[in-house]
Amino acid sequence: MQAFKVNRRIVLASRNTGVGHQGLVKFAGTMNMPPPMNENAYRDIVEAVRKATQTVCQQSMRAAVENAKSFYEPEEDGVFDIGISGDGT
Repeated sequence: MQAFKVNRRIVLASRNTGVGHQGLVKFAGTMNMPPPMNENAYRDIVEAVRKATQTVCQQSMRAAVENAKSFYEPEEDGVFDIGISGDGT
């Protein structure tokens, strides 16, 4: 999807702050600015941001796995026995 950089950034900011599309509409009105993109364009940008975020997340996790595997030897069956911990987030 093609979108102006400023539109992608404002959608990301609105999602991060929890105001959503209607919050952008109110903000633009309060600031006497033109209204933001329409709801459908907003949703399209949200979906594009979601896909990009998912791609970066998967790449980051793959890199972390490869990094962790570099410190361990695989078992005889080729499986790495690596203990991990997480904080639930």
